Amino acid sequence: MADGPDIREMPPILEQFLERGLRLPPCPAVISQLAEAVRDVEHQSSELARLLKMDPALTTALLKVANSAFYGASRQIATIENAILRLGYTEVMKIAIGLKSKEFLSAPKLSVFSGWLYEHSLRTGLILRRLGRDINPRFEEHYFTAGILHDIGRMVLAQVDPDYAKFCLNLPMLLKEEQIIVLGDEKKRWGNDHTEIGAALCEFWNLPKILQTMVREHHMSSLTDRSAIFFQLADLWSTIMTVPTKVPPKIYQALLDTRICLKAHLHPDQASELGEQIDREVQALMSV
Repeated sequence: MADGPDIREMPPILEQFLERGLRLPPCPAVISQLAEAVRDVEHQSSELARLLKMDPALTTALLKVANSAFYGASRQIATIENAILRLGYTEVMKIAIGLKSKEFLSAPKLSVFSGWLYEHSLRTGLILRRLGRDINPRFEEHYFTAGILHDIGRMVLAQVDPDYAKFCLNLPMLLKEEQIIVLGDEKKRWGNDHTEIGAALCEFWNLPKILQTMVREHHMSSLTDRSAIFFQLADLWSTIMTVPTKVPPKIYQALLDTRICLKAHLHPDQASELGEQIDREVQALMSV
């Protein structure tokens, strides 16, 4: 696989931000390589192990997560091969992408915002992965990765204009049902909205077209598009679970009942159980 497009192939949307002095976040090579490896069903596990071994720090962090209380391993998992055998290919890939995503979802001068963005992205990916199984289990890895990447455009805007971080953490704005209005506000103030910027960044990183499309269209649901509906539900659900946009328990339950359970076809007990599971997964990934 090629290393990615050179500067001459850069999407026009991103050029304006470079002119403002922004350094585009590099995509960790392992993420683009893992996205490509998904296509090779016959050699998925061996290719995953090979890629992870090229990154010793990631290997160490991944084994720490694999041995955490969340996975409840009865015996110590000491190698990547053993982790794949015990936890499964998709689970190990999920952990790897979740851990590496912190590299491009962090900014030293935006600690509160980037902390929120990383946790929100993790939660969105985990929730979407679970909901997406009911639509197409074969796309499980893509749902998770798209959830991780869906708001990467927000990081670009926040680095160009610090006021965007405050705009982004405005809970009433994040809870608007008509997010298309919010995208319009972004276009007026910054020229492009975060979905367009995020999709352009995925293109620059040479990620699969399906991920570019999901990032670009995650606010453009139609009533007949279950993937888009579930993406918006995962985004909302994650928002109300993530500090500082986390809502009080009574409001959380009301939003869960009225805006998530009905559209996701989940019983409230199922939703509560899933929310608790997501909490444990996020804690395991963020503890290393």
